[in-house]
This record gives sequence, C-alpha cells and structure tokens, in this order.
Amino acid sequence: GDLVYLFSKAERKYGPVHLFIIKIIEDLFIKIADRIVVRAPYHKTYLEAVYRKKDVEYLPDGVDLERFKPGNGKYIRKKLGIDKSFVMGVMGNLFWIDEWKWCYGYYEMDALALLKNLDVRFLVVGDGRGLEKLKEKVKQLGVEDKVIFAGRVPHSEVCKYLNAMDVFVFTQPHHMQTKIRTCAKLPELLAAGSFIISTDIDEPMKFIKKNGAIVRFRGLKDSSYPKRLAGSIRRIYTNKSMTKSGLIGRPVAKKYFSYQILRKQLRKILEKPFR
Repeated sequence: GDLVYLFSKAERKYGPVHLFIIKIIEDLFIKIADRIVVRAPYHKTYLEAVYRKKDVEYLPDGVDLERFKPGNGKYIRKKLGIDKSFVMGVMGNLFWIDEWKWCYGYYEMDALALLKNLDVRFLVVGDGRGLEKLKEKVKQLGVEDKVIFAGRVPHSEVCKYLNAMDVFVFTQPHHMQTKIRTCAKLPELLAAGSFIISTDIDEPMKFIKKNGAIVRFRGLKDSSYPKRLAGSIRRIYTNKSMTKSGLIGRPVAKKYFSYQILRKQLRKILEKPFR
C-alpha cells in the first residue's frame, strides 16, 4: 500500500543504515513477488515502469456500507459541545512527516485561524506523533477554544464522528507517496455521505465532484494553501445547504468500493494464472 523507503525517508526518524536496510528489503520483496496487488492505479504504473513488474493488479480499499452510512451526528455533536457550530474535521493516523512539515490537520489550523470571526469548530479524530505538533500549533495560533481533540476512537465509532462533521478536510501534499495510495478514508467518507474538501491529488479528484470541493495545493509545502482552504470553508459556511451534496458520494462508494464488488475483483485476481 505504500512506498516504504520513500515514506520512511520523508519521516526522518531513521538513520542512513536503517533506510539502506529498508530499501534492500523493499526492493527484494518487489522483485521476488509472483504477483503484487496495489491500492491505487499509479502504484501499478510505478511498479511496472521502475521495477519492470508484469503481474501487478489494482484493488482499492473497500468499505462496509452497513457500518458507514449517512447520519446527523447529533449525539457526538452534543457530547462534544459543538451541536450549534459549523464543524470542519479530520480523522486518521496523525503521523508526522518531517520532510513535508505536515500531518493531518496541520494546515487546517492555519485556515481555522483565518476564520476566527465565524462559529467554526475543528474536530480532530485520531492520534500519533503529529498530535503534539497540532497542540503546539493550536496554542501558537490562539485557537484553543475552536479545536476539539477527540483522540483515537474504535473503528466501529468512526462513522458517528464523520457524521458529526459538516465538512471533512482531506489535505495531502504532492509527493510520490500520496499518488500511489487511494487511502482507506476515501471510501469511508463517500459511504458516509461526507462533504469532502480535498487537495488536488490524483485519486480523490476522480471521486470528488459535486459531493465536495477541490482546493489547489502546490508541491510539498504551500504557505498559501490555508488562505484558499479558508476561502472554500467560508463559502460553504455562508451556504450550509451545500454540505447535503455529500450524499452524492454514497452511490459512488457502492459502485467502486463496496466489499461485495471488491470480493468479485479479488476472486478474478486469485483465479488469474501467473505470468
């Protein structure tokens, strides 16, 4: 699902010896594999071009349509004291990528600071090495009263938190790593009927049309992105009915990411003779 060496290098938490070992192991596994199944079309293209692999199959992340479905999120909103506010949110593993100076929610904090005059709250669901970076940013920007850290929640509860968000913000910079993964979040967001604001990376752009908004992000680091993101959120805030169009995403999830569909695709892959 990931380019392990490039991802580890970007995290900057391993020394050169560790990275060398990771690279050797990754290359070896790719070369000796009879068949590789990947989560995004570009990963297939990459392995075919760089490693000359001939037997690479694409099978995206899936979603349980019974567990992830549209809802009003009233219980969570009331529980967190945000029942009357406009809620933007992120959810996931808050891993910190030092090369990019990024984790989920980091740029969103800067956008939130530009929206101080509006009743906008920011819900962060998840934990990881980036959590402390986010908390430092909150204090630096003086938006403590605007941010709710819900922590890690059981997967069975994730949809309730997604339903509590008016918009889900999916920010990822432009890097090989973000090109080669669909990310498990996307099918779940679509199935939950979430209104998604995403940066202009390959896979989300294919599935976010009328059910969300795309905001341009330049390169690995983009100091101008928070202003564009804040502008997008402000437009939705002034016309909250726009968020209902997130429901358009559910049929998309059913068509492309339901386990019923993916089981059939997996069966074909398993029955296919090796090259």
